[in-house]
Amino acid sequence: MLNRPGTAQADSLGWFSLSGALAGQYLGEAYGSVALLNDLMRELIGLTVVFMLGRNFANSSIGVCGATAMDTTLPFVRQACHYEYVPTAIISGLILTIAAPFFMLFFLSFV
Repeated sequence: MLNRPGTAQADSLGWFSLSGALAGQYLGEAYGSVALLNDLMRELIGLTVVFMLGRNFANSSIGVCGATAMDTTLPFVRQACHYEYVPTAIISGLILTIAAPFFMLFFLSFV
């Protein structure tokens, strides 16, 4: 059985300003807080992975950052990885930023 509230929170892909509001509206304030903390932890883990593994595994570390790869974590990606990975981070972050609301609303519609 699919854990739909958890799946909806995880599918925010790091967009914490949206996930907290949507999860709070559809699931309640506690789930909204958990969604916000989930995305903040994802960003902190993404920054850690970028600094530790970005030099050797740049694409994988950009993927861990999720939607924040194009804005918040982009300066860290530029510093830890080679400059040639900056367009990859921007495009990845853009695609995930566009996809996140659709994924969240899709899984929240089942709750």
